[in-house]
Amino acid sequence: MGKDSENNTMEAKLEEYRQLRAEIRHYLERRHQIINLAIIITLGVIGVGLAWNNYILFLSSALLIAFLWFDEIRRLQAIFRVAAYIEVFIETEIAGLKWETLGGKHKIQTSFISRVISNAEFPLLFSLNSVLGLFLLIRVNTIIMVVIAFVFMVIFFSLLIKSYNVSTKGRKKEVEFWEKTKKETNGK
Repeated sequence: MGKDSENNTMEAKLEEYRQLRAEIRHYLERRHQIINLAIIITLGVIGVGLAWNNYILFLSSALLIAFLWFDEIRRLQAIFRVAAYIEVFIETEIAGLKWETLGGKHKIQTSFISRVISNAEFPLLFSLNSVLGLFLLIRVNTIIMVVIAFVFMVIFFSLLIKSYNVSTKGRKKEVEFWEKTKKETNGK
């Protein structure tokens, strides 16, 4: 019975591993879909907004891009959470499973330049929509343009700082959380 129980536990952990890796794949596929959506929105707004000389379209799409950017940050946190769980609870128990443990240490994961390049879509699209909208708005009302520019700068830098913190410290933070949780649950 001991050997069967051990095999069942191992199979359960392998199945959990498969499901969690599938969840990470789902998050990554969703990321690509959202980036494509943001690009399509931006291209459509550029085409229509410039033809109609409509700053509202640009500023509205910039806000939509900001929401998509925030969603992207949350998705990255979820990926780190799942990956850290796999690293702490599964890869330590099953010999040969080391993708998350070793993958997080790879130079592409720790390189600041690689992080900036791989996460630049939303800041660039938000900036493009904002600048074009503000450029058109300055012709209408300079005071309103300055106020809106300030609000958009606050949104931009808030999201940029959050994105930077998650991309540079998020994985480590999640690993620490799961290690603490593991110690607490094993001690009880």
